[in-house]
Amino acid sequence: MSSKTDFDTIYDFTEELEYQTFSSDFSLEKSERPERLHEWLRSEEIEFLHYKFLEKGKLSYPALREELENLNIKFTHLEYNRLFLKISENRNSKCDWNEFVSYLINGFREDHPTCSRDDELTLPIHTPPMVKNSEHRSAVCAIALLKLNNKLSEAESSQVSDSETDDEKFEKFFKHYAIEDTLDWAGIWITASREGQLRFWTMSLQQLRCGMSESVHQKVHTWILCIRALSDINVVCTSSTERELRFHETVTSTFTLRAVILSMPEAVYKLQYSHHVTHPSRLVMGDYGGNVRILEFDGQSKSPFVSKPGTDFLEMFWPDIVKQGKFPQFRCREYLNVHSEMIQSVYFCKSLNAVFAAAEYRNTKKYRGKCPGLVVMYGDDKSTFRIPLVSLHFHSYIHNYIFNTGSRCPSAAFTCIVQI
Repeated sequence: MSSKTDFDTIYDFTEELEYQTFSSDFSLEKSERPERLHEWLRSEEIEFLHYKFLEKGKLSYPALREELENLNIKFTHLEYNRLFLKISENRNSKCDWNEFVSYLINGFREDHPTCSRDDELTLPIHTPPMVKNSEHRSAVCAIALLKLNNKLSEAESSQVSDSETDDEKFEKFFKHYAIEDTLDWAGIWITASREGQLRFWTMSLQQLRCGMSESVHQKVHTWILCIRALSDINVVCTSSTERELRFHETVTSTFTLRAVILSMPEAVYKLQYSHHVTHPSRLVMGDYGGNVRILEFDGQSKSPFVSKPGTDFLEMFWPDIVKQGKFPQFRCREYLNVHSEMIQSVYFCKSLNAVFAAAEYRNTKKYRGKCPGLVVMYGDDKSTFRIPLVSLHFHSYIHNYIFNTGSRCPSAAFTCIVQI
């Protein structure tokens, strides 16, 4: 028994699918009736169809019609024809999950009261840049974003109750496809200069207040290297050349020092923070010695940064934190000698449970061209990506596990894309 060729498949598909017009024997009322598939489907049925697409990859017109009819979705022959033509953007004999879910999302957008077609035509950057005087004494060395805690937590979004309406279920289901890291979820911008001055700004660059991050013992003038906003606990962390980590509380209009970690083995050059509702919060640190250190604590209780009567701030030494039992609210993990030069960028991936560390190797002759620009650490295992020239910063696309690294050298113009 011979298998069908591509021509036979397309021929059978066109026989099944009819391109009807107003000149046919169908009435005008039937032809103007829209196929609002999103009004028929519930969240459980969409998940069921998603499973079918994952199982088969693509569905043909008869297969998709059979699956919809099994879900008790009744359309006429003409309506099914038009529905498949709207879903199959490539105009081939099959449709995939991306085309199907795109059609559903467009239907929900049309029903949304604030939906406007003009918004889709607006360019991402449609206004001229805004330039304002930062009022810092020296150049701005670091910028951080303190996000507002107005989003649904990940634990709440994963829970489904019987009392939820269909709109709430659809909102949670399609939350995976929404872009959350936009200005709608943003909060307060924080700028810092080397002498320790921090200024807080609104999204429209209106100055709110300013503060100073100074050394605890006031022996020398501070020199800020990096800042990081711990948005879930409303704390700003600063690192300096004095080998200190200072944690300032920003709940009220004041800028109060709550905790400080002294005697770090190396000055911390880069900070990255990762928090989760059901897992410990992690502060990832990359220092001048090429080491990566992870500080874990419970972000829900905020125990390390809660003010206590009779104590202005909590003063700790890093060797005491490493010793288990001295400060039980902290847990640390150290990856020593990850790079031969200082860490330029660090990142913790929740889904992979891995730490990414990038370093810049300017003197390639010294290392004979074998420069481990990007190192990925999974527990006790380690993977090295030898990237030519330098690897300074990288951006991650977690859904596809793709990491894009960049270069500082203008003559190199080199970009490396790594897929994990």
